Amino acid sequence: MMDGNGLAGHSKNQAAPTTPTPASPQVANNRKMGLRAFAVLLLQVVGGAAVGFFSVTWVLSSGMQLAPAGTGKPLLLLSLLLAVVVALPLQLAVHELGHALVGRAHGGYLLRFVMGPWRCQRYRSGFRWRRVRSLRGIGGFVQTLLPAGKNFRAALTWMLLGGPLANLLMAGLAFMMIWYAPWWPLRVAAIPVALFGLMFGLINLLPFRVGGFLTDGANLWRIWSDPAALAQSQRMARIARASIDGLRPRELDAADIEALDPEQAEGMERFLALLVRASVAEDQHQPEEARALINRALVDWEQLPDGFRQALALGAASACAQLDRDAQGARAWLAKTEGGLLEDFHIAWVEALIAGIEGKEQERAQALARVRSALDDTVYRGDEKVYRERLAAA
Repeated sequence: MMDGNGLAGHSKNQAAPTTPTPASPQVANNRKMGLRAFAVLLLQVVGGAAVGFFSVTWVLSSGMQLAPAGTGKPLLLLSLLLAVVVALPLQLAVHELGHALVGRAHGGYLLRFVMGPWRCQRYRSGFRWRRVRSLRGIGGFVQTLLPAGKNFRAALTWMLLGGPLANLLMAGLAFMMIWYAPWWPLRVAAIPVALFGLMFGLINLLPFRVGGFLTDGANLWRIWSDPAALAQSQRMARIARASIDGLRPRELDAADIEALDPEQAEGMERFLALLVRASVAEDQHQPEEARALINRALVDWEQLPDGFRQALALGAASACAQLDRDAQGARAWLAKTEGGLLEDFHIAWVEALIAGIEGKEQERAQALARVRSALDDTVYRGDEKVYRERLAAA
């Protein structure tokens, strides 16, 4: 669970030269892609090109009667290329739906489904689609909140397997279509569907990290080989469901917060520990403590996935507005939150703060109205308590 209002900004006391400093909006904007990220991107491009080349070579050199005699190779090639364009997002959707459906079957709470620039999210009034900026490095994902009970590891295992197995099942069906479909365009279209299904299914079962996230195989390896990692995953599942269950940050289990020690964690776990603790500090009316925690997370800006960066950018925007009264800095940070996984009331609240600094009362009133409207339809009951309290004091 993220309150989205953890604070960051410019420290009033000048840090020692050897102390890492948090990213500024300008530095965060100008930093170039790292060598590792470039290597991953290059691997994805080469892998996609290899799949396409293999598909084309297989069709043009195969003795299979995919098309009627006399069908021109340009038409066959065009049909195949169009099929490749469709097959990639299709298998991506199948992968995420596999996770979602299996997770739901094991008691999970389906919160959102993201594929490229499209996000389907749950509200009290139901699921709604909206178009946002794509998250860099992530083609798609599903967020299903599993219950953190005694069967957590089994439920998480099946949910992680659901995506790759759905791809492999789709690949098997596509291979059958290659041989038995009665219409030749369907046989041609089934080729890239089968190949992308094999690629998505098998690669996601391998244990490695990409774009700051672990593959399904890497997560499976962690929860079965490391009891501490399993306990941490179960702890994060409790925290992720807390706001859905009506708990605000300061009502989280103290033992869970204590166990989230950023000094003993690294990577995504360190980020989550800092962000959760910042949310708790903010809800306990300790904005300077929250600012310090988010500043520590901002130091790792380059290593964080896109969606996590946006959560930090929102915190930085809030600090610039609340603590520094810096409308320009707040707006610069807020511009980096577009397209993320943040709620509308998070964004509108900071917009109201900025309008208040600038003395634009009409814009401030409109932003506060958007906060109220978003709270009326949110499933984050815990965060709703926090923002209702803020609205009453506004």
